[in-house]
Amino acid sequence: MANNKQISEWRNNIENINDQCETLVKSASPREFILKPAPNRWSLGQCLDHLNKVSTKLIPALEKSLQNPGKNSDKIWVPGKIEKIFLRVVGPKPGMPVPVPPPYVPALVPEQEETLDTFLKNHLQLIEILDKAISTDVSRIRISSPAMPLLRVSFACWIESNIIHDNYHLTQAGAVLAEIQQQS
Repeated sequence: MANNKQISEWRNNIENINDQCETLVKSASPREFILKPAPNRWSLGQCLDHLNKVSTKLIPALEKSLQNPGKNSDKIWVPGKIEKIFLRVVGPKPGMPVPVPPPYVPALVPEQEETLDTFLKNHLQLIEILDKAISTDVSRIRISSPAMPLLRVSFACWIESNIIHDNYHLTQAGAVLAEIQQQS
């Protein structure tokens, strides 16, 4: 089924994100994890803490949406106009300044092991949620944004946006770590 193939791809992306995060964090000393390359930039730890805050708020909404999923489907999700804009806004080139909503602002000094554990745990939960969504029409399930309740996009869009957002900030975190290590 096409939908199951798409869900499998998302699942693989999340597994790769977990591997990438674990490698990145384990290559950083505790000092490198919290050091900011400039006052107006995030540390590696803050990038990950931000992603943790996003996924921690998203996971309950995804789980709740599958309690009454509706029809089964093998339909491939294709983002609509609003979803395309949303996906661009959460990625590396939003086209405009996008402030971080207050609930997603990272801690000033996140703890390294706890931050990594939370990240890995959240992403394993996302994989479990995807496993439950097999054969569900994930394009029809609508979920409101935890930060902006008027914004409602599909379950599929939330998964895709989380993957895009994770990749964006993991790339950012890797660049920060490289910069910090180069300065040392």
